[in-house]
Amino acid sequence: MPVDNKRAGLVIARSPKARELKMHPKVLEVTEKALSHSTNFQLHNAQVLAVGPGSELQPIHPDQWAFDFFPFHQVLTQHSTCGP
Repeated sequence: MPVDNKRAGLVIARSPKARELKMHPKVLEVTEKALSHSTNFQLHNAQVLAVGPGSELQPIHPDQWAFDFFPFHQVLTQHSTCGP
């Protein structure tokens, strides 16, 4: 992450509006479709990023390194995206 970017964590705990957004039926519908091969899913992390000048947008990408305590064969354990 470039030096000019800043982040704040614990968004779900700190913001009732963030909780409402993450539980919005459309958000859950899209998540369920994207993870249709899974029996369940959970929100692992929610944070706010302030993107500094010159930083590039990030597409949805795997961040499986948060769960490296044993191998997940051919399964992506985490997907990340940045939105407005």
